[in-house]
Amino acid sequence: MRFAKSVQVGLLSAVAIGIVGLTVPVGAQTSDAASEGMALFEAQCSICHATAKNQPSMLAPNLFGVVGRKAGSAEGFAYSAALKDSSEVWSTETLNTFLTAPSTVIPGTRMTVAVPDDEHRAEIIAYLATLR
Repeated sequence: MRFAKSVQVGLLSAVAIGIVGLTVPVGAQTSDAASEGMALFEAQCSICHATAKNQPSMLAPNLFGVVGRKAGSAEGFAYSAALKDSSEVWSTETLNTFLTAPSTVIPGTRMTVAVPDDEHRAEIIAYLATLR
């Protein structure tokens, strides 16, 4: 009887999850990468970077609104001359290249941490693109 009851509860849970999944807006379904990216960002990047609007910079610039912003232009952070003088505008493509090898892309940057894993980098960038 216990087994039958747990199977019934398991089936009801699966049905409920399925129904909830059907009601999720299409745009939210594509945010799986951003959700994964947020977790990765928290684990790997948040020690240096803030992400909330108007949150003071920490060891590195605040990344709220980073996609579409000129490199080295966020207020309240003292950038390296290399980044400040760069003509880069952060897009998902330029972030992907930069996060692969920051000091190779912009020699003289103080950003030394790379994200070598392609999937993790894509997820972190998907998260950064939501910061608006």
